[in-house]
Amino acid sequence: MTSRKKTKEIVRARLAQPEEVIERIALCYVRVSSAKQKDDGNGLESQEHRARQFAQRNGWPVERVFSDVKTAKGDFLSQGADRRTN
Repeated sequence: MTSRKKTKEIVRARLAQPEEVIERIALCYVRVSSAKQKDDGNGLESQEHRARQFAQRNGWPVERVFSDVKTAKGDFLSQGADRRTN
């Protein structure tokens, strides 16, 4: 059997198998870095609301929401992003 025929057989066999069900969840990260951002309507609550709407539209349950109020110095984990809001 040629490698092309063998590949076609493998593809057909895989297509005949039921699809795996992958459960998707949403992890949301909201952040403000200035008082101006918060005052302009882009505060944590507004960001969380939009993130939850996006997750809902895609059928993803929100597992956790992480929030942070920091400047843009450092990396995600060192800025205390492990604080949960729900």
